[in-house]
Amino acid sequence: MLVRTHVTAARESATGTRQKVSSRVRRTAGGAAREAGWHLAVPVLRRQARHRLPVLEPGAVTVVTVNWNSWEYLVVLLDVVGRRSPDTRILIVDNGSSDGSPDRLRQRLDIERLLLPVNLGHDLALDLGVLRCSTEYVVTLDVDAFPLRDDWLDQLLQPLQQGAQIYGARLWRPFVHPCCLAMRTSHFVEQEHSFRSRYWVTPGTEDSRHDVGEDMLGRPSALHFFTITSQRGPGDVGPVFDDLVHHNFYATRFASVSHLKFAG
Repeated sequence: MLVRTHVTAARESATGTRQKVSSRVRRTAGGAAREAGWHLAVPVLRRQARHRLPVLEPGAVTVVTVNWNSWEYLVVLLDVVGRRSPDTRILIVDNGSSDGSPDRLRQRLDIERLLLPVNLGHDLALDLGVLRCSTEYVVTLDVDAFPLRDDWLDQLLQPLQQGAQIYGARLWRPFVHPCCLAMRTSHFVEQEHSFRSRYWVTPGTEDSRHDVGEDMLGRPSALHFFTITSQRGPGDVGPVFDDLVHHNFYATRFASVSHLKFAG
């Protein structure tokens, strides 16, 4: 019995060591891939995007969404966006999901997809997606943000047609958060905008800066914000912006959420 106990303990220790090593390898690989993405892929895609500017499809819209192990939400978003704006292009950037999302996305003929081998971060995935767009307008939606009305895109684009350069959700500080953001693709490319996050929190305070999309404040843009017209949950959870989009904020982070019910 004592021998078996030692053998079992040794096996468990070896398994734990292998898991820790594997986790470190994945983090290292992800970090290296992320650096390569920012320093190699993004500059190349930005040059290509500049060449496409004269031939962007006028009046057309691409909805860009980043997915990471959130198929339960993504399938709802695809259904709702497809029904409420059937002529809109949808580009899904999958961030190295392990929940079967990549295989399911390969079976969809109604969307464009960019399947990343590892999780490169939400900010880099957004840049890679937006820089691939060939339409006049681009709209970013979080995977748990759902349009509520059939005219949601018309209303979302209207401020851009009236002079705004970036329009969408304001959650706390005065920048447009990419949970729901609209802009002209040409503006993103020509102003060298980026969703790159350099997030940090001031020690001993709740003051934070440089969230995803916040650095766009450093370049000239005319901003126009949604107003929160209602709330479907406590705190930051569940704001409804201008009666157009419901953002089930933080939902994908709640481990207790196992099923999504959405009446649209």
